[in-house]
Amino acid sequence: MKLNRGSLICFEGPDDTGKSTLIHHLKTQQIFGNAIYTHQPSGETPLGMDIYRLTESYKEGMTPLTRQFLHLASHAEHYSHFIIPNLVDHGVIMDRCWWSTIAYGWYAGGINMDYSEFFNLVTLPTEGKMPTLVFLSMNSFKDSPGSALLQGYWELQEQYLETTVLLPVASVEERAAMVVNTLVERGLAEA
Repeated sequence: MKLNRGSLICFEGPDDTGKSTLIHHLKTQQIFGNAIYTHQPSGETPLGMDIYRLTESYKEGMTPLTRQFLHLASHAEHYSHFIIPNLVDHGVIMDRCWWSTIAYGWYAGGINMDYSEFFNLVTLPTEGKMPTLVFLSMNSFKDSPGSALLQGYWELQEQYLETTVLLPVASVEERAAMVVNTLVERGLAEA
């Protein structure tokens, strides 16, 4: 199976919903042999990884806005030096994208900023390269159905209905088959 060049596929949703497990399965089974796999916010560049380690080391003593600015610096490095160059010859599969920054940072993170200003800031590092398709996993047992985090993800899904696919609660193999079928049906992957 081949992921089409220029396709930016993101897996999103709250923690512990099986995103990373599904991506690990896709990668280790080499379902898309030509795909480049990556994770945000940690990124793939030395500077991006250092910034991410810094944000994780000082979680408790950092204001929400400081944390988000550091994440954005890591994202800018990630997009500019890894994601965008790789899209020229490959498809890229991301474990999280800017959706998480919106859901965790603005909806659940206590950022005191106008939503549209925060949205513009958060999407700036993408250099206009939005996800081709987002697979959204919402089977979180940690978050109550009315939580701000879940509300954020649901509102993003509503805003991007055409480019969002809701993943079912199912086994990794069933979810992987759905991902493959969806990408083929939408002309983003081929055998």
